[in-house]
Amino acid sequence: MRLARGEGPAAEVHPLSPLGVMPPRSSGSLINATSLMRGMFYQASNKPQPGSGVLPVSWLEEARFMPAAVRKITTIETLRAGSLSYGEPLGDTGLRSVLAQRLADVNISALPSQIMTTVGATHALDIVSRTVLKAGDPVMVEEPGWSLEYARLDALGMRVLPVPRGPDGPDLAVMAHYCETYAPNST
Repeated sequence: MRLARGEGPAAEVHPLSPLGVMPPRSSGSLINATSLMRGMFYQASNKPQPGSGVLPVSWLEEARFMPAAVRKITTIETLRAGSLSYGEPLGDTGLRSVLAQRLADVNISALPSQIMTTVGATHALDIVSRTVLKAGDPVMVEEPGWSLEYARLDALGMRVLPVPRGPDGPDLAVMAHYCETYAPNST
């Protein structure tokens, strides 16, 4: 067993991981969400990493536009409108009406009451995960990917299955292996 730099004895080099490390297992998952979170912030080069989910440090330290943008969107009126109520549970009524019309334009019939908007991808994935999945279900995730999602799936009791992503997309051999190993029940 070869150890990866900066990792303890539980981290063995794994051929399926682009980072070369298979983190220790936790709560039924095949991958440890904490290790994935560490990997998310690993700076492989000095090139920008737009998919990392965080703003570049230079934007926060050097750019004058960031504080100005924050001040602009946090006016008293904006704070009053958005901070003192939860809003519509399905999302903004006007937006859902516009979405229903756009869907009708492409021959998809949906009423605004049948549409739900979310406050982001994590919120949407949480709703889907809690509705469709149950504890112990295997879930393939891209590696590298959004580590907070890995942790959320792990906390829900899902079996997190990392799929390495290369320059040509996800590793199809790894996906095929998972499909064979964790084939869904036909019942």
